[in-house]
Amino acid sequence: MPTLRLIKLLLVGFGLCGSALAAEPVADLCVYGGTSAGVIAAVQAAQLGHRVILVEAGQHLGGMSVEGLGGTDIDNHKEFQNSPAVGGLALEFYRRINARYGRLAAFESALRTGAKQPALWRFEPHVAETVFDAWVKEVGVTVRRGHRLKETGGVTKESARIVALHFENGATVRAQQFIDATYEGDLLAFAGVSFAVGREGNAAYGETKNGIRTDTTHGQFDRPVDPYRVPGDPASGVIHGVRDVPLGRHGDADGSIQGFAFRLCLTRDPANRIPFEKPAAYDPAHFELQRRYLAAGGTITPPGAALPNGKTDPGTWHFLAGNFTG
Repeated sequence: MPTLRLIKLLLVGFGLCGSALAAEPVADLCVYGGTSAGVIAAVQAAQLGHRVILVEAGQHLGGMSVEGLGGTDIDNHKEFQNSPAVGGLALEFYRRINARYGRLAAFESALRTGAKQPALWRFEPHVAETVFDAWVKEVGVTVRRGHRLKETGGVTKESARIVALHFENGATVRAQQFIDATYEGDLLAFAGVSFAVGREGNAAYGETKNGIRTDTTHGQFDRPVDPYRVPGDPASGVIHGVRDVPLGRHGDADGSIQGFAFRLCLTRDPANRIPFEKPAAYDPAHFELQRRYLAAGGTITPPGAALPNGKTDPGTWHFLAGNFTG
């Protein structure tokens, strides 16, 4: 999927602030979440002449695009070409990326001719961050970093309308409209909007692909691996990453969420490397599953250098490579 796909931006509050807040400075729009979607929403609103505040809990704008995910899924499938689907400000982002690399002419030519060139849609995370930072400055978006929404008392509402957000650092932001652009829907939850965690069952909406899947072959082990701490002894418990619970019935609901993974920015260039340091809490038992899989004849292939300057951004290219298994 395109990195800058405009996911549904949920408008969670709107309306003029009440008279009690009239003395406070009020933005037209507050976007909470400096993800790529949040940046694009803020840029679009500012280009339309609105006063925009973009608030990010961390220190970086761009979400996954600047946290390691530079190998976007655009034109990287043999079976089809999806770059014609990229338009609007998402396409402008890639134009700016290519301008930074001095390959804008090649990018525009590929767009005109319909050429399939995956390399033109890939970038290093720090280049993406440079583009995002310059863009919000160019259009006049006010950016507030290091502002994490308070989990208790973080949202002030008048009736069903959000009028202010309150942050752990003591700051308050007031606006006429609010957009939740976080990945997990933090503002929605703290504003009291109902939500569900996990997967609905097939019966909930008359569908066939929801809930527990007992028939999938995707990402499954291709050889048997003993799951017990003491091989062959269920009483010894299971190794790290294995859940000792029944799978459940096909199509039923469950509380599982999709896997989270680190995106590792690696390079072939020795001059551009920093050493892997042993974490203070390193526990070799956490990798017993990988060791047993390899011992059983399994293969975890290394990632390829598909990003500029000999870099790569592996995540879940193999079912034991990046996800937090279990």
